[in-house]
Amino acid sequence: MTRTALSILALFALSSAGSFVSSATAQDTATETEAPPASDDAAAADGEPAAGETAAAEDAPAVESAAAAEAAAQAEAPIESPVPAPAYPVPEPAPSATEGIVYAPPAGANHYPSPQQALGAPRRHWPRPGQFGFMVAYAPSVAVGSSADFASNFGYRGFALGLRYMVNEMFSVGIESGWSFRDDKRRETTSIEGPRRTLTLTSGQIRSSEVIPITATAHYYLDAESVIPYGGIALGGYYTRRDVDVGLWYSSQDSWHFGFAPEVGIIVPTGSIQVLTALRFNYLVESDSMPEEAFFEFRLGILGF
Repeated sequence: MTRTALSILALFALSSAGSFVSSATAQDTATETEAPPASDDAAAADGEPAAGETAAAEDAPAVESAAAAEAAAQAEAPIESPVPAPAYPVPEPAPSATEGIVYAPPAGANHYPSPQQALGAPRRHWPRPGQFGFMVAYAPSVAVGSSADFASNFGYRGFALGLRYMVNEMFSVGIESGWSFRDDKRRETTSIEGPRRTLTLTSGQIRSSEVIPITATAHYYLDAESVIPYGGIALGGYYTRRDVDVGLWYSSQDSWHFGFAPEVGIIVPTGSIQVLTALRFNYLVESDSMPEEAFFEFRLGILGF
C-alpha cells in the first residue's frame, strides 16, 4: 500500500515536471517568433555589419568622387575680384553717327557729299551754285624770256581783282583784271629813233614795263576738306607798255596783245572769306609793234562769297 502510494506520487511528479518543461519550451518559441529584428547596435555588438553601415559604405566612394570633382573645378575657376561700383553714373556708349545712313547727292550737286555733309556737319564754308564771289590778291611778278631782257628785276608791285560765278560746287567762271609793274636800272647803249635821225646814247637807263590784263576765267575746284586745290585758265587781252628813260630822252611804246594764263593754287576755307594762294604763268603773243611777253605771277589774297 505504502509502496503503491509512493509509486503514484512519483508518476504524478514526473508528469507535472514534463508539463512545465513543455510549457516553457512553447513560451520561448512564441517569444522568438514575435520579437523584432535585432537593432544595428545589437548587430554591431555581435560583430556583424548593420544594414545602414553597408549602404553608407557602398555610397562613400561616389560621395568622395563628387567632392573631389567640385574641389578641382573651384581650383581651376579664375578668381574674380569684386569691382567696386562707380561713384557716378556711367553713360552708355553712343551709337555710330554714320551707321545706317544712305548718302545721296543734294539737289543741284553733281557729286556725292562726304559723311560729314550727309550728317549736316559743315565740311567747309563753300559757295552754292549760282552765287557770285570776289577775289582780291597781291600779285608780284618776275619776267622770263624777252621780257627779262627788257626788265629783269623782280616786280613787287602788282595786284589782281576778279569776279567769279559758281556754276556748281566745283566749277566757276568769271572775269579778272589787275596791274603788274616791273622796272630795272642799268647802264647800256641805246638807239633812239627820232623823226629825222637815230640817236645812239650810252648812259644809265631806267626801264619799266607794265601790264593790264582783261580776261575771262574758268576754275575747277577739287573736293577736299581742309585745303582745296584748284586749277584754272584765263584768256583775253593784255595791254602792255614799255618805257625807257635816258636822262633828257624818254621813249615809250604800248600795244594790245592776246594772251592766256594757266593757274594752279590752293584755297584754305576760314569762313565766308577764303584765303587764296596761287601761281600763274602769263604768256602774251607778239603784236605788230612789240615782241612777246612772258612772266610768272604769284598771288596771295582772299576769295569771298
